[in-house]
Amino acid sequence: MTITGDHVRMIRGALRLNTVNFAKMCGVDKMTVSTLERGAKAQSRTQNKIREAFAPYVEFIEPVEGVRGAGIVMKWGVEPIGDATDKTGDEATSKPGEGLDARAWDDDFADATPIA
Repeated sequence: MTITGDHVRMIRGALRLNTVNFAKMCGVDKMTVSTLERGAKAQSRTQNKIREAFAPYVEFIEPVEGVRGAGIVMKWGVEPIGDATDKTGDEATSKPGEGLDARAWDDDFADATPIA
């Protein structure tokens, strides 16, 4: 199963993780997380790291064309592990959906190099 940017955003929102903490938990670079969230396809090594890091917290739902999109399901008894007030990276919130404050994207793209 392919880990998509939708999966990454859902995990970050559900667990209230900013980009920095998400990246640390799965051992990838913060820019990798931002790139995935923008729709880039992750290398299989990166996908495995994300899958392994978050397997104790969520189950991944694969999209089925014409039926449903990518998703996650929280495992029973899992509580958010991030701090919604942590301002060290982007600002994860407890809002439904992506769980991201709109201002959070500014710092995620500040160092991005445009792809030609």
